[in-house]
Amino acid sequence: MTAEETLIQDFAVLFGNKALLSIDDVAQGVGCTPKVVYNWTRRNDPARRPPRVVIGRTVRFPKTEFVRWLIKEQTRA
Repeated sequence: MTAEETLIQDFAVLFGNKALLSIDDVAQGVGCTPKVVYNWTRRNDPARRPPRVVIGRTVRFPKTEFVRWLIKEQTRA
């Protein structure tokens, strides 16, 4: 099983059938504060921002796409 598949499975266990995750969900899933997740959405480089859906003033993250983004960000270093 690849790292991506493992992380997707971990998020599925944590959040069940939720397709869209809140800032608090993501913070819980990666073990950081909601402020850190919010700051990711405001990065200067749009290519480095996580995939998200903005509904009014609410930000949601598509679960699978977020996990793929997270893995890509971790391998950038």
